[in-house]
Amino acid sequence: MLRHTKKLCSAIAVILLSATACQTAGTTQNSASLDAINELKAQQALILPELSSIRAELAELQNSRSADMAALNEKIDHAGSRREIAEVNRNIKSLQNTMNSRMNATAEPQKEVKSMNSDNTKLSDGKMLFGEVEWIYIGEADASLEGRIDTGAAVSSISAVDAEKFERDGKTWYRFGIPLTDDNVIVVEAPWVRNTQIRQASGNGQLEDRPVVRLTVKVDNYTGKAEFSLKNRTSMAYPVLIGREFIKDIAVVDVSRHHIQKKIDANTVFTNYQDNTKKNLQKKESRKEEIPAKPAASEKAVTAGNEAKPAK
Repeated sequence: MLRHTKKLCSAIAVILLSATACQTAGTTQNSASLDAINELKAQQALILPELSSIRAELAELQNSRSADMAALNEKIDHAGSRREIAEVNRNIKSLQNTMNSRMNATAEPQKEVKSMNSDNTKLSDGKMLFGEVEWIYIGEADASLEGRIDTGAAVSSISAVDAEKFERDGKTWYRFGIPLTDDNVIVVEAPWVRNTQIRQASGNGQLEDRPVVRLTVKVDNYTGKAEFSLKNRTSMAYPVLIGREFIKDIAVVDVSRHHIQKKIDANTVFTNYQDNTKKNLQKKESRKEEIPAKPAASEKAVTAGNEAKPAK
């Protein structure tokens, strides 16, 4: 029994030792797990502040980005506003230029009207105002004839038929008729000045050689000498054409008007070849149709007196 007891004690000892060993082993394993857990907790304790710092940085970055986006949107809005303002300014400037142009265009005629005399026949500088058609008094014919004012023609022209050259006091003259109607012709004599070549606008464009004579012309209160080429104008509208050589020093032209200057009282008044009414020709029976030739000395004196007047 003692032996069994010893054996039992030995077994119990073995069991106790085994249990102790197991407990010791378990305790060792538990200690290792606790150490691992503690190490993880220590690492977690180190990581958590870093995570908090990262979260704070992310929040700050997000706030900064939101502020930057807000600033960028504001800049875009401002840029759009500036573009709109610039466009409005351009439109305002364009409108101002248009209004100024219209005001200047309106002001020019007003300025011209103010520079005229009260009767609207002269400008303030003394020059006469001619319309497209004016009454032209020819002294040698004692006739007031309608004449077309043509700034495109250099030399004036008068309707003439049966032109005949002759000599007077050693100088060349021309005798010609101014045709009015089929049975009315005014015979005129005038000194020859030169010949000129005129290119016809119609036809084949060839040059036509014409004699040029000097005639006494009166328009309103202006009297002077003017050069006229001789040409049968019965196929045209007017018996007289006034060119720019006559106009340039005494008048300006407003083609929108007719008969600005008053008609000179004359023995014969003729309108134009296209007027087929009886009113196109008026004659005073008490006065001669033809002007008798003046003595040479007297004629020279009259011519000199007329040429001495300034062309205004």
